[in-house]
Amino acid sequence: MKTYWQTDLLALWMLNRRLNSEAQNMNLPNCAVVFRPRCRVILVALVAIVAVGLGFVLFRDNLGFSFWDKPLEQLLEDCGSEDEATRVSALIALGRHPEYLPASLNPILPALLNENELIRLAAEDSIRAMGSDVVPHLKAGLESSVALEFYCSAAAVRILGDAASEYAPIFIERLNSDDFNTKMSCLFVLENFGDRALPALNRLIELLDSSDHEFNLQMGACRVLANLGEKAKPAVPRLIRLVDEGVMSSRSMALLTLGSIGLSDEYDIVGILTGKLDSFYAMERERSLLGLGRLGPAALAAKPKIVQLMNDQSKSAVAQAAHAYWKITGDDKQALVALNLAINNINSQMAAIEHLGLMGEAAGPAVPALIQFLDDEDEALRETVVLALGRIGPAASAATSKLSRMSANDSDELIREKAKLALAAINSKKK
Repeated sequence: MKTYWQTDLLALWMLNRRLNSEAQNMNLPNCAVVFRPRCRVILVALVAIVAVGLGFVLFRDNLGFSFWDKPLEQLLEDCGSEDEATRVSALIALGRHPEYLPASLNPILPALLNENELIRLAAEDSIRAMGSDVVPHLKAGLESSVALEFYCSAAAVRILGDAASEYAPIFIERLNSDDFNTKMSCLFVLENFGDRALPALNRLIELLDSSDHEFNLQMGACRVLANLGEKAKPAVPRLIRLVDEGVMSSRSMALLTLGSIGLSDEYDIVGILTGKLDSFYAMERERSLLGLGRLGPAALAAKPKIVQLMNDQSKSAVAQAAHAYWKITGDDKQALVALNLAINNINSQMAAIEHLGLMGEAAGPAVPALIQFLDDEDEALRETVVLALGRIGPAASAATSKLSRMSANDSDELIREKAKLALAAINSKKK
């Protein structure tokens, strides 16, 4: 079906042809001599206008323009819409306008805790887009005695990570709260603060003895300790005990944390983690592999068992084993062989794609295999591939054409935004 502008151009061309024909039949001087210059001017003008219009429609997001967004008042109203698509679009649009702060945070912050995943992810993307501009506007909520205001502001700090690390003392202090949700909020935030969480070390070790019914406090403390690395070595004895006594979720997290902290003079960390590779429980095997990978070449003794798991496509731990093998040996070729097989195995597909992304530029040879999934109907799969390509960086340049089209045309607005970020990551790293 022709668009209006195509129809207008066709009509203009036909008129020119008709005038020329009639001029010849009447033995008159060629009318085209009179009309053609004017027609050409009009045609050129129309083509230029259409080209500019199409350029804005197709590439406006990539170019960074945001003036076509609705005004603040309309976006705030849309954030309260019952229509999911309207809310998601408004939240994402607010992220393109740091000049709307702090008013734009009124709908964004509560959306960070929304049960609807799409709305929550849209709010998270909005916070990321505005970055450090958000930081000064979070102080009031973090110091508020109203629990919900604190939770919302803490969720934003968690997303911003180091950019908001100036608030670390607040979370370290409130880690002593008697309120479970407050402690969990603090742990989620401190996980992203690295060494800035070190003053909380003793409190984190104490939380390894917590006994909430789902052991979330234990796992949260493990994640923060893991990111402290070798500086968390005073926690090793308690983590060893958690491996022996904890429930599945917490003891498997303790295994990963031990690998993150590093070798110990008192305990055979490599032996403990390798021994768990024969566990009946997939979570225990997978997190032990991740821990061994974080030990790097120091875990070379575990190589035979890791190779066995890496080559067994019937196991769910193939991706984790391949990644650990690469981290320990530096051999990306064998790791990529296993991961390329795993991305076509429904049981290990998502994990394999994620670990390809974690390999960065070393996963460049796998990019053609990843591109084929960008047309998949599964939105979660497409998003995972887009994120992986962004992490691979310039070695994923073969995907830029497809990502460009996705950033403009994908049916999922969140994936369109992720595609833009992936493109930026790929292009910004090019030499």
